[in-house]
Amino acid sequence: MPDEQPSSSSHQSVAVSAASAELAESAADPALVVHSPPYSSAPPPAMLTKDTVNYSDIIKAACRNYFSRVRETIKTRFKAWISNLLLMGLSYGVLYVLLGDDVLPGSPLFALLVCWAFAVVLGVVFDVIGLPSLLGQLIAGIVLRNLPGDILKGMKSSWMGVIRAFSMSLVMTRSGFSVNFKALYDYKWVGIRAGILPVIAVGIFVGCMAVPLLDLPWALGIALGFILASSAPAIVVTETLGIEEKYNVGKHKAVSTLVAVIAIFNMVAVISGYNISSAIAFQDGSLVWSILFGPVNTVVGILSGIIGIVLWFPNLVPNNKYLIAFFFVLNMGIVIVFQHFQWSGGAMLYAITMAIVARVGWERACIKPFMNKRFPSIASWSLFDVWPVPDALASAKLIALFLWEYVIAPALFSSIGTILNFSEGDSQVYGKAVILILASWLVCIVFAFTTLFNSGLTTWEKLYVASILPAKATVQATLGGLPLAYFEANGTDQQKEWGKEIQITAAMAILIGTPTAVILARTLGPRWLSGDPREYEESTDDITDLVVIESPDEACSEQEINGKEVEGDDGVLDEKV
Repeated sequence: MPDEQPSSSSHQSVAVSAASAELAESAADPALVVHSPPYSSAPPPAMLTKDTVNYSDIIKAACRNYFSRVRETIKTRFKAWISNLLLMGLSYGVLYVLLGDDVLPGSPLFALLVCWAFAVVLGVVFDVIGLPSLLGQLIAGIVLRNLPGDILKGMKSSWMGVIRAFSMSLVMTRSGFSVNFKALYDYKWVGIRAGILPVIAVGIFVGCMAVPLLDLPWALGIALGFILASSAPAIVVTETLGIEEKYNVGKHKAVSTLVAVIAIFNMVAVISGYNISSAIAFQDGSLVWSILFGPVNTVVGILSGIIGIVLWFPNLVPNNKYLIAFFFVLNMGIVIVFQHFQWSGGAMLYAITMAIVARVGWERACIKPFMNKRFPSIASWSLFDVWPVPDALASAKLIALFLWEYVIAPALFSSIGTILNFSEGDSQVYGKAVILILASWLVCIVFAFTTLFNSGLTTWEKLYVASILPAKATVQATLGGLPLAYFEANGTDQQKEWGKEIQITAAMAILIGTPTAVILARTLGPRWLSGDPREYEESTDDITDLVVIESPDEACSEQEINGKEVEGDDGVLDEKV
């Protein structure tokens, strides 16, 4: 772009009206691009004016862009999908040869495999159409459970506990690996306020509502309130990052970083609150121990995570593969031990703390400078001759991502979906669950908005952050089945019924909360997040891609400012109007 700015007369001739701004915001692709076929001699399209703009044309252009992206995604991934389906079929054949009738319809393993395979397929479909894959995985379980013929006959509920344990380990591990320490420090006070206070408010308010609505004991009702208070970092952070990159808004205020920090404190508050309330609800001893169990569970989980220090010594293993293997075995193994003794909150805190500790050692090799400073007499020992291993951290992240996306997440969310059997049980439970979910959203939005003072955000940006924070996903899937699992082993029929109601509410929260949060983020983000004002001063032709001219006679001056030819992805010259 030339350094000189356009003349004032040119600026006057290019009046961007309110209608053009509204149209630019409402389009899926902010640029209105008119494609000409290759080697075409057709005349260029007529210049748009505010009198000739047609809303239906904008909508049609947006739809064409959307379906074009979908077709391109299918085209690029088709071979991989076919290969994966063939591998799944061949793997099932091998299992049949090895296990025989144990993998035929009616067996527990067959039910689990069908649930997982259908969740993988439906998750891919939802990902292609632009929705979170976990929503498709949840719906896969719902569909299979409500199909005639009971295709999931034989599925063991005890296996769900193992899936929850592995999912707990991977979710917390990925969270620990992705913690931004600088952002955590910079936004600590805003994160504490906006991450903890709404959780407490939702936990108490929704808990008080759940007592009369679902006839739960007060402690169990508050435990349900804390389950519904959790946000979903995988949704809110990912969506905000995508909006920042696509629309170039919110970057200068680091809105996505702020959302990530709030999500971290939110998770800690939810786990701690659930620990305390569930300990009282599950009490099978003295009341004093039941009250102390929650804080003890939390402290023991965090302290146990310090075991990650043993992974700071890459010089004790042949290569990084062993280091990564030890990490996952220690992480998942001790999580299962915590789960066995019903210390679920401690298991989650252990997993995230161990991941943070291991990451610090792998990135910084901080044991060597510490020993040089504190214990110089033994710092020269070969034991402390360590070095950073960023490759191990990168590989561990990729392995955790692969296990989560292709193994654990489909099994977890589809198994949660199988809880929603609409042909059985009291249909009123679903209506009451929706009431509790809507109440949790309202309370969370109000308290999150009021706690975002001194955050540097505008009123609209605060509303955006507060509106997407109630998104539901992994934490509801992980914690929602814990009361039922406990009562199935130790409770009465009435307590088992309470556990089912809590799990149904958690599943409904994901089913409602995930698409709602995605729609709100993609609709409100481009409108309510502000761009960097310095960019306007640096570039006048990037203000908007859709410019409406006051008069067709002024088209020449507008073309001198914004008219330019760019080469599209397919090699065809596109003309921006």
